[in-house]
Amino acid sequence: MKKIITFFSRFLILNKRILKKKIFLFILLLIPLSVVCLAIASTSDAGIITIALAAEDISDPIASEIINDLENGDSLIRFVVTDSPDDAVSLVESAEADGAWIFPENMKEKIAEFVDFSSERNRFMLIVQREDSVLLKLSHEKLNSTLYPYLSLAHCEDYIYDNLLTTSDISSEAIKQYYDSIDAEGADLFDMVYASGVNANDSEQNYLLSPARGLMAILIMLGGLAAAMFYTSDEASGVFDRMPRGRRFAIAIEYHAVAVFDVAIASLAAILLGGLSVSFLYELAAIMLYMIAVVGSCMLLRLICHSNRLLASITPALSIIMAVLCPIFIAPPKILILQYLLPPYYYLYSIYKPEFLGYIAIYSVITYAASYLVYRLRSR
Repeated sequence: MKKIITFFSRFLILNKRILKKKIFLFILLLIPLSVVCLAIASTSDAGIITIALAAEDISDPIASEIINDLENGDSLIRFVVTDSPDDAVSLVESAEADGAWIFPENMKEKIAEFVDFSSERNRFMLIVQREDSVLLKLSHEKLNSTLYPYLSLAHCEDYIYDNLLTTSDISSEAIKQYYDSIDAEGADLFDMVYASGVNANDSEQNYLLSPARGLMAILIMLGGLAAAMFYTSDEASGVFDRMPRGRRFAIAIEYHAVAVFDVAIASLAAILLGGLSVSFLYELAAIMLYMIAVVGSCMLLRLICHSNRLLASITPALSIIMAVLCPIFIAPPKILILQYLLPPYYYLYSIYKPEFLGYIAIYSVITYAASYLVYRLRSR
């Protein structure tokens, strides 16, 4: 009982000492600040690219329906409706939009002609772009999927009139009613489920908020690196001189754990309040294991670097490496050995792949063993 009381007393004293560090308070402040900024951005009119929409005849029912659906739909693309094709092109020329989609007049007739004979002569959509980037090529898939129902309906009419009935037997409106009555939405074909069992279709997470977890994982790592530098400074100034040499490794673990714990708890609260959680117990288990791994890796880096100057110099580069090689913005290819040395890599994959919780544990054992080995070698 006495040892437990001593442990928590020392934990509180170290916590108080670390919270007096301005740089550490700044790291803690970055957590809610980053989530708030991403939340504000997610509610604003944002997108990875901007497309200007215009119709040669705004009264055209098909053109107006498509433009309205695109403007009000949920998409990674930001759509801006303009009054005329010239206005849309002007937005592209002034770099206010990445591209412009111009819908012609008499859309029904133009679609019918294209269905009858798909050729350059019958192309009906005009797309104006500043460049031909990957994102703009992907946006064409969005346009194709938007036009597909109208092209499919035109194909259906053609088949019926050419092979089954005539216009005197059934009207175009009747065919459309029959076509619309067949509920075959693409979403009904797929049931997306994460490896952890969470149904991805139930997720309402905004795409701008999705990197928040990864950014917080990096901040937890930065908290551990800051603790490593604080410990090195305190050790150099003789703070731990009265401690028995045989207990200093354990004291170092506790010192790092105090800082990492503070940042991890703040991050967990941000994940829960930001709606990024898969489940409270799973999130708690994942972040606790991640916290242990971060402490081990930061201790190992401190012992290898052996000076704050070197540790501080590699921290910015390490942050960039973690942002690139860990699945924060994109899923990196699993061919780079360096990513297996980074704790955030295991943590971020563990959220939807439970087996990675075991990998975090193995990673922790290896880093603590390596840290102790380096510590013993330096103590000689």
